[in-house]
Amino acid sequence: MFPNGNSANSPSDDFSKQKLNSDQFLDNEKCDIERSSVNSITGRMVTKIQIPAFSQKYVEIKLDDNCNAFTVDQPILVESLNDKHSDSFLIARSVSNLNVKNRCVALICNLNDSPVNLNKNMALVKISPIHKVACIENVNINISDLGQCDLIKHEIHLSHQVPIRQKPYRVPYHLKPEMRSQINVLLEAGIIQPSTSSFSAPVILVKKSDGSYRLEADLRKLNAKTVPDNYPLPNLTEIIDNLSGSKFFSTLDLTSGFHQMVMHSDHTKYTAIATEFGLFEYKRLPFGLRNASASFQRLMNLVLAGLNEFQISCYIDDLVIAAENFDEHLAKLEMVFQRLQKANLKVKPSKCSFLKDQITYLGHTVREGQVYPDKKNLDSIREALPPKTKRQVRSFLGLTGFYRKFIPKYSEIALPLTELTKDCNGFKWTEMEQSAFEKLKLYLTSEPCLALPDFSKPFAVCSDASRLALGAVLVKEDETGFLLPIAFASRKLSKAETKFAVVELETMAIVFAVNHFKNYLFGKYFRINSDQQCLSKIIDYKDPTSRIARWMVTLHQFDYTVIHKPGRLNLTADYLSRASYPNDECVSEKQADVNTLDLEANIFSVNEIPNSEIIEKQNTDAYCCSIKDKLNSNFVFSPNLPKFFLKNNVLLCYTNSKDRHGSKAKLVAPQTLVQKIFNLTHDNDTVAHPGLARTLKRIKDNFLEGIVCTG
Repeated sequence: MFPNGNSANSPSDDFSKQKLNSDQFLDNEKCDIERSSVNSITGRMVTKIQIPAFSQKYVEIKLDDNCNAFTVDQPILVESLNDKHSDSFLIARSVSNLNVKNRCVALICNLNDSPVNLNKNMALVKISPIHKVACIENVNINISDLGQCDLIKHEIHLSHQVPIRQKPYRVPYHLKPEMRSQINVLLEAGIIQPSTSSFSAPVILVKKSDGSYRLEADLRKLNAKTVPDNYPLPNLTEIIDNLSGSKFFSTLDLTSGFHQMVMHSDHTKYTAIATEFGLFEYKRLPFGLRNASASFQRLMNLVLAGLNEFQISCYIDDLVIAAENFDEHLAKLEMVFQRLQKANLKVKPSKCSFLKDQITYLGHTVREGQVYPDKKNLDSIREALPPKTKRQVRSFLGLTGFYRKFIPKYSEIALPLTELTKDCNGFKWTEMEQSAFEKLKLYLTSEPCLALPDFSKPFAVCSDASRLALGAVLVKEDETGFLLPIAFASRKLSKAETKFAVVELETMAIVFAVNHFKNYLFGKYFRINSDQQCLSKIIDYKDPTSRIARWMVTLHQFDYTVIHKPGRLNLTADYLSRASYPNDECVSEKQADVNTLDLEANIFSVNEIPNSEIIEKQNTDAYCCSIKDKLNSNFVFSPNLPKFFLKNNVLLCYTNSKDRHGSKAKLVAPQTLVQKIFNLTHDNDTVAHPGLARTLKRIKDNFLEGIVCTG
């Protein structure tokens, strides 16, 4: 497992003394991503030409005299120099070749009813070189042409040297020819070789999704005696966050990646496999071997050393490249392929995606500024049946837990299911477990969306505490002031924590949120939004309890401000932080029916405000205007958002399934109407002068939450 195959007593100790010689990759490499590899050249008319009305013609183009960047017969891209000619004629974007006179042709189309004159020496097009198929050496179609990388050779260290011998498994008669064929293919490809080892492991034929078979060794007994290599794998969340700010994405998948890494010659004996056709051992890293992932990750980190800052990441044998623009992305692809070529590693074209605006990578679908769960995994959740055993419950929690950052208060929702998995509890499926099961399915199958972090802007943290669990959300603000969730976090409370005072629970929720999102917040200013007034003064506590004092010490290392937004002044201070999350009773957009309704009959106290005034105030409110613009442009809202719609040019919404099915819409109230709405609701004759709490409840029942009340 060490560079150049050097062995040692301990995988970690000796390797730590080795210097990763990434210079061999950095030599002569141009890492300036902002550069333009070759500038375009201006092309001019050779002679004066007239193009008749409604016709097209090929014209001869000469390059500027100072051009020496191109060669004869080199393919070039011909494009319009600018758009100022678009009203009179069009220039086709085409591929051409230079002749010996340093000239090419361009196709001009005149769509007007009068002739167009093109003068001699008129600057008309820009010309750029087209590279022929690049990095073809990095492409591999079948296993017989695999790459072979020996920069790091895999080693196996056992807890003892007692040979592990197993008899070969019997193979069904109709699969014997397939077994022989698989062995011959691996021999010809140099992946295995005949062996005289005292070790042996059986093999099995694994059927792939396309119906073909793959030979795999059953190395479980060898793995049990192997000393673990604790080399860390990349953090999935950081890889996804690293894609922030990009518009172009590419993914690369190495062909049988493990088989491209060389085994140390002194350690191939441990990988011997026993078949009825003989004993063989692996010359390349086999699948199913303990430490294979760690060893291959170490290799790829060496091959791609220094590229992570360019939004180039690798998780074992899956690479992702991201960039903000097309040219930058091409430059990054060239860098990656140069590294792979020097390491003699090859990719499988059928599993690669290039220059996409949306990719699926490591169970997540990513596009500009947004991340979703992979729809394939959501299908598995959607089709899941209620578990019948504890093992099935654990499997379901494992799948939903992988996407827990998409689910607010995940720990609290999943609590009945996690309690069910404890050994001390029997398996009893009740309505409570069924409700938790269905709620988790609903959150994920409604295709939740999170925003990617923008590290150039301050973050905000919202937290919440109940007697069951702590919840938190990290948010960012977009251009319209809309708060977008980046990630959710939650954990259940211990039995002792459930007895804490309210202020302690709320403070603990803040500490939990800040610690959980520490990688985003440390060293940056951020806001903590809280509806508990005492929390905005925790820094000024003169005699805090020992518990709160410890939490204050934790918070002192951060640069933050606690923003108090009381419910009296902000009907729901955290609405915007929840606006992009699923509500407890949310339904998908497909399930929501926008029913025709009478505005005055359904919205309390609005009958005293003319529609014209509501429309005028909404049209001057930034939030309302943003939503209206998106509705008018047929923007597809996330199904987790309130169901916005326009009636008589008034912006309304449904916020949950009961509203939608009951035809109870809410007015999206602009801030300039909040005081008037409050007064009308409070002074209404039909409610016998209600108190503040009742007034606010009526407002929340009839208006979109999140508006700021000033009185």
